[in-house]
Amino acid sequence: MGVLKRLKQAGRRDRLGVLAYVLVVVLMSYAHPSPSNAATFRPKAQCLALAKIIDNRYDTKDYDSIPSLRRCDLSNLDLRGFNLSWANLQRSNLSGSKLSGVDFTGADLSDANLKDSRLIGAEFDSSKLLRTDFTRAVLRRASFLDAYMDGTIFRNADLRYSYLDSLGISLGRVDLRGALLTGAYMPDGSIHD
Repeated sequence: MGVLKRLKQAGRRDRLGVLAYVLVVVLMSYAHPSPSNAATFRPKAQCLALAKIIDNRYDTKDYDSIPSLRRCDLSNLDLRGFNLSWANLQRSNLSGSKLSGVDFTGADLSDANLKDSRLIGAEFDSSKLLRTDFTRAVLRRASFLDAYMDGTIFRNADLRYSYLDSLGISLGRVDLRGALLTGAYMPDGSIHD
């Protein structure tokens, strides 16, 4: 849907979000290009602005109005309590970020880096977590109800009291080496001691 058509149909709050997104895209188009040997992540300032737009949106399932956070550098940021449900975070870097209470429901975090992040009470229900790396992440009381996991890495992660009843999860497909699982609800319905 075109920007002008979206502006006509959007309410006042949504118009501000669409205009903010357009402003970010226009401003970033004038930024100096990065050297060819630099990481392939989008600039942190642009990604943070887009994350704030997603967090402030009114309709969480209006897919057309959700800007992509694909290949974004959101590392070492404080995004506690953000609503990033249904966002595209494929190949993004969220390592070292404070993400406790973030709603990732339905988000695509395939190939994302969440190493050393704090995700206490985060929701990953119905999320796509293909090859997502949670190494050393703190995920106490996190929920993974119906999340799709394959090749997901939880090495040395803190998953105490988390809900791990997910689609596609099996001990052969998910790396739980060294993970703390006390009180975690497992895919077979058991609670880990």
